[in-house]
Amino acid sequence: MIEHSKAVADELSVLLAESYTLYLKTHSYHWNVTGPMF
Repeated sequence: MIEHSKAVADELSVLLAESYTLYLKTHSYHWNVTGPMF
Protein backbone atom coordinates (compact mmCIF):
# COMPACT_ATOMS: atom_id res chain seq x y z
CA MET A 1 0.00 0.00 0.00
CA ILE A 2 2.78 2.43 0.91
CA GLU A 3 4.63 1.73 -2.35
CA HIS A 4 1.44 2.34 -4.30
CA SER A 5 0.85 5.63 -2.48
CA LYS A 6 4.41 6.74 -3.20
CA ALA A 7 4.02 5.90 -6.89
CA VAL A 8 0.79 7.90 -7.07
CA ALA A 9 2.40 10.82 -5.23
CA ASP A 10 5.38 10.77 -7.60
CA GLU A 11 3.13 10.80 -10.67
CA LEU A 12 1.03 13.62 -9.24
CA SER A 13 4.20 15.59 -8.54
CA VAL A 14 5.27 15.23 -12.18
CA LEU A 15 1.81 16.24 -13.37
CA LEU A 16 1.84 19.32 -11.13
CA ALA A 17 5.29 20.35 -12.38
CA GLU A 18 4.27 19.94 -16.02
CA SER A 19 1.01 21.83 -15.49
CA TYR A 20 2.81 24.71 -13.79
CA THR A 21 5.40 24.83 -16.58
CA LEU A 22 2.60 25.03 -19.14
CA TYR A 23 0.92 27.80 -17.13
CA LEU A 24 4.13 29.84 -17.01
CA LYS A 25 4.76 29.43 -20.74
CA THR A 26 1.22 30.40 -21.75
CA HIS A 27 1.27 33.34 -19.33
CA SER A 28 4.48 34.57 -20.95
CA TYR A 29 3.05 34.18 -24.46
CA HIS A 30 -0.14 35.98 -23.46
CA TRP A 31 1.74 39.07 -22.26
CA ASN A 32 3.92 39.18 -25.39
CA VAL A 33 1.03 39.24 -27.89
CA THR A 34 1.04 42.28 -30.16
CA GLY A 35 -0.85 43.30 -33.25
CA PRO A 36 -3.83 45.28 -34.49
CA MET A 37 -6.44 42.75 -33.28
CA PHE A 38 -5.17 42.58 -29.70
